[in-house]
Amino acid sequence: MFGETLRQLRNERKLSIDKLSENLNAKYDVTISKSMISRWENSQTDPKMEYVRIIADYFHVSADKLLGIKEKPKELNPFDTLAAHAADRNHEFTPEEIDRIKGYIDGIIDNYESKHSDDK
Repeated sequence: MFGETLRQLRNERKLSIDKLSENLNAKYDVTISKSMISRWENSQTDPKMEYVRIIADYFHVSADKLLGIKEKPKELNPFDTLAAHAADRNHEFTPEEIDRIKGYIDGIIDNYESKHSDDK
């Protein structure tokens, strides 16, 4: 995945392997050879993490993107969802409303527990 992404980024910017090597070495004071870049792009070897960081910085992308790591969708806490729903509607709950919501939630939980008490 790294090699494919590196090649894509390099080609999008119309850079030859020679020019990319030259640019990286000059900007970051490293020694990244043309053959290293070629081996990475052809998935023959994997780069050191130091080089992943440098290449990510050079192309202004995350290391995760270079490595093909997709962000997992965050599991939402139901209470966060309720708060976000209220915020979307520009509503700030009063203390009384919060107490009513808590009571409603407690009632739902109590009802669930009473229906499933035999399952324990």
